[in-house]
Amino acid sequence: MISVKVYGKLAEVKINNFTVQASYGTNLPVEILQAFVHSYEDDIPASVYFNTEEMEYIFTSYGPFTYLIEKGERSTLRSFNSDRDVLATELLADVEEHLEEWADWMPYATVHDTQKAVLLYLTAALRHAMAEYKRTFEKFKLQDIARKQAEEEEERKNRHF
Repeated sequence: MISVKVYGKLAEVKINNFTVQASYGTNLPVEILQAFVHSYEDDIPASVYFNTEEMEYIFTSYGPFTYLIEKGERSTLRSFNSDRDVLATELLADVEEHLEEWADWMPYATVHDTQKAVLLYLTAALRHAMAEYKRTFEKFKLQDIARKQAEEEEERKNRHF
């Protein structure tokens, strides 16, 4: 599960059972969505940097692997039992359910409508990228099955001669 809840000047970022209070140093809602969009479009890990007053974090997810690197006086690597597809789907659900909170990430009233429009655009872009990725994956899977069947057929023909 990945979600963001806004509380005053901090936001609670939750990944599975791990929760951290992120600061306004980055526009995290937009950056998380952009990371997932690029991940599906370019077949790369979804990675995001964010910080708190004491720590820096790097979140990354690809395939069945999800990690959070905590960098402070000591560095820690956290591993989560969540794959990218599940997190992306949960992220979309969280944005849609809490759109106003996500849009209020930046504490300026004039930014709210722009932020909301950007979030809506990015959720649509992520849905599209996920669908295209799935179609491409299915296409390659079908091509691989057809190639294997052709090889087996060729092998059968060669055995008869």
